Amino acid sequence: MKTTTSTITRAAFAAALFAGAAAADAAPAISRLTPPSALFSFADATPPIIARFLPGQRFDLQTTVSPDSGQTITGVQFFLDGSATPLAGTVTAAPVTVAKFGDGSLLKGTVPPAGSLIFSLRAFSSVAPGVHTFTAVATQSDALAISATGNFEVQAIGNVGRKAKNIIIFIGDGLGASHRTAARIMKHGIQQGKANALLSMDQFPVTGLITTASVDSRHHRV
Repeated sequence: MKTTTSTITRAAFAAALFAGAAAADAAPAISRLTPPSALFSFADATPPIIARFLPGQRFDLQTTVSPDSGQTITGVQFFLDGSATPLAGTVTAAPVTVAKFGDGSLLKGTVPPAGSLIFSLRAFSSVAPGVHTFTAVATQSDALAISATGNFEVQAIGNVGRKAKNIIIFIGDGLGASHRTAARIMKHGIQQGKANALLSMDQFPVTGLITTASVDSRHHRV
């Protein structure tokens, strides 16, 4: 199912922002924004920012919207940093799918209201470093609009040394520091609490550690 949203006027955009701030539980309801953010989930804009990207890295803007009883969602637009001009691109719509347990039962509270849709703006990117806000504005068939705002951060990257021509990245599944320590001990043995030799990967000129979390957020506004 593909939906191209209609243009929202500046007045309607401002009204939707006011409605979102004044009545977060009004219908239609926005229950999820992706990238996930504490700004949306807890109204907390202070760092650290949950979702961070490199300049030019592509990611999806997404929201889950539920209409009021007897209504349908007619369109969603996304806005960046408070601009009244919607982001370019086609916003697609898809029905909400619900994960089930093996016996077919559902987790309590996971069944969305009738007519709920997931709206996505694919492959968005920003080259401007810093923290950015993004706002989803949804309208339904009775012209009522609602908005919700989240944030993300674009991490600046400085040029250091010569430009790399070829990069090989080794990504081990579950290869944390403790796993490497165990591998070091198993391969080379241990004396006085210390491995007898290093692994080849221990001797790479550059090593990095990173923590990861799913961008496909499942938590809703609380």
